[in-house]
This record gives sequence, structure tokens and C-alpha cells, in this order.
Amino acid sequence: LDVVGARLAESISSGEGQVEARLPRDQAEALARAATDYGSIGEAFAAEDGAAAQQVQAYFRNGGGYDALADSIQAVTQNKEAYPKSVRKAGGAFLAATAATLESYNTGDFEKALVQYESALTILAGYCARVGDVA
Repeated sequence: LDVVGARLAESISSGEGQVEARLPRDQAEALARAATDYGSIGEAFAAEDGAAAQQVQAYFRNGGGYDALADSIQAVTQNKEAYPKSVRKAGGAFLAATAATLESYNTGDFEKALVQYESALTILAGYCARVGDVA
């Protein structure tokens, strides 16, 4: 999990990968903060205690930290004029992977949720690189 988080941080901070579309600076900074928050929730996914479960639930509840990230990505995925299909597809893949993660988590399959979360985190790192996100 630390390796995936490190990959996300590296991708965000270095802008590695092929930049296919660049977000406006304020949006890029907001995305970088939201993506970092998403990466930090991974330890709570891996932990198996009540405090960690509360942290995950608080992050994903309506109005929680995930909403900012999802809103930012949805704005890109819905803007066909400004962003290429590959960027929109990467954003959609992240949102779908996170939805699957939450479904597993909410049904009590925590091991599967952790694997899915790690996959979603990798997709998020690629998405951030595609939009030229820099922290």
C-alpha cells in the first residue's frame, strides 16, 4: 500500500507520464489536494479497527472528502470539448473503481475492498499525470 501511495505522490508532484490536457492551476491544485487525501485514506482501509472504519466512512459519506475529488473528476469526464477521450475514460475508470471499492467495503469484504482501492489509486495516479496535475 505504501508503494501505491508513493507512486501517487510521485506522479502528482513530478507530473510524470504523458500530459494530454492541462487543468487550470486552481483546479489542478484542488485535484492534487483531493488526490493526496484519497491516498492517505489507504492506511484506514488496511487497518481493521473501529477508528479506521470511522475514518473511511467519514471520508466517503455525503459531503465528505471524497466528494471534492469525485466532483473534480466528473467535471472533466463530462467536458468533451476541453478534454480528450482518454482523459475522460481514465477519470470514469477511477470513479467506477472507487464505486466497486465502496460496494465491497460496505458489504464487509474488506480484503477485496483494499485490493480494489489500490487499483483505484493506481488509476488516479495515471489520471493525475494525464491532466498535468502538479502539487
